[in-house]
Amino acid sequence: MNSLDTEQELFAFLCLTSIKGIGPASIKKIISITHLASQAWKNIDKVLKNLTSKTIELSQSHKAKIQNLAEQKIQLIKKSNVKYILLTDDIYPELLKEISTPPSILFYQGDINLLSYPKIALVGSRKASTYGLKMAQEIASNLSANGICVVSGLALGIDAAAHKAALLHKGKTIAVLGCGVNINYPYQNSKLQKDIANNGLILSEYLPNTTPEPQNFPSRNRIISGLCSGVVVVEAPKKSGALITAKYALEYGREIFAVPGTTKMYSFEGCNRLIQEGAYLVQQTEDILETLSLQINFPQNKKENHTIEHLSENEKNIYHLLQNQDKLHIEEISQSLNLSIAEISGLLIQMEIKGIIQRLAGMYFCLK
Repeated sequence: MNSLDTEQELFAFLCLTSIKGIGPASIKKIISITHLASQAWKNIDKVLKNLTSKTIELSQSHKAKIQNLAEQKIQLIKKSNVKYILLTDDIYPELLKEISTPPSILFYQGDINLLSYPKIALVGSRKASTYGLKMAQEIASNLSANGICVVSGLALGIDAAAHKAALLHKGKTIAVLGCGVNINYPYQNSKLQKDIANNGLILSEYLPNTTPEPQNFPSRNRIISGLCSGVVVVEAPKKSGALITAKYALEYGREIFAVPGTTKMYSFEGCNRLIQEGAYLVQQTEDILETLSLQINFPQNKKENHTIEHLSENEKNIYHLLQNQDKLHIEEISQSLNLSIAEISGLLIQMEIKGIIQRLAGMYFCLK
């Protein structure tokens, strides 16, 4: 589309979204028939008549009011210098388009090309524990090392920790807001929001200048889930907005992961419940990557030269095996050294304690 066609399409979407009783699901259905919002608005009477579940009629005066309001919104968008993509644009993310209620318009600041990256959401409590923050940072940094874009909601606590860790490790991150992209919220994250706008992507379905209202955030959470192939709940009590994100993920057929906490940790009750209900338990980032069949490519500086003189002969043999491999399964080590699984297991435990190796998911091991 040229710029004129794009503005006409924006105008049409703004008109459609202003019709009482027409929400994202109805607009998705309309676009599946007309292909363009401009065509839908041009034939709006016929379109509304064909919506089987709706009986909506627009008078000429009502249409005029809707069009006037749409023009005012376009002027606001231009004045705010905010960019946007539309549901009918080629760059609109396919995963988000698949959900039942995709946003018609996404306003943004930053690098829109991040929408083409593989994406995983990290969400959790605003009042996070030290352990929760550490896990968010570790997972986000390792996802970044594997070229995966970290998506979250720019809230205090887990969200902010995930965004910061991704940026710190030169990774990519997307923040989805429950307000206009030109509104700093929460104010404590103003600098972080600016950093993401400069080095990542800020997204919102809300018009510029829209203030953060409580009802906006559950809708925001559906976008976080819709964008991603998986959602990781890092820390969440029984009543948490992060669980709303997980609920949407389940509805959209996304994989759900949760970091476990002890039974006495109130702030992890929501995570533990998710695991009981079938979410994948996450102890390390490999658990996520292997489940989603994503490439595991952690920084190679883990394979530094260790002092091995103090190791036993069998431990040295294990060390040399792992030196030339990214990882090995316990059975592979057992077969290579012609030792029983029990013997190898004891040796591996000792090497873990000495800080020489690291245990990965599925009984794999690598040098630390």
